[in-house]
Amino acid sequence: MIRLTTIVGEPFLLNAELIRTVEQRPDTFITLTTGERLIVSETMDEVMRRVIDYQRSKHLLPSFDAPRPRANPAATARTNQSASGESSRSAFSGRPHAVADATTASAVAAIATPPSENERHARCASRS
Repeated sequence: MIRLTTIVGEPFLLNAELIRTVEQRPDTFITLTTGERLIVSETMDEVMRRVIDYQRSKHLLPSFDAPRPRANPAATARTNQSASGESSRSAFSGRPHAVADATTASAVAAIATPPSENERHARCASRS
């Protein structure tokens, strides 16, 4: 429900789910899915903002104003537990997510970590 004001100044609540169209003429006309037409004192942009706020409050529309939370790396490494207490499994390997995440993390670390000076000398010596 959104709070609007009639053209004569009386406040009322409107089920935002019933709005079909909003038109801005000299006055703002709202056409409902039932075919009924309402004239309100709010602007078309204000009606639209209130409908969007209403949909966000129902979690049907994402809020682009607030930054998205980032995944906690420590939480990602833990095994996910379902309500029954069973650990969830990776769809690809059948292993618990924690094992798959640890394997992935070690592979990424191996790629991202440059070789030590001794390892470089050993590689050069093995090539010759």
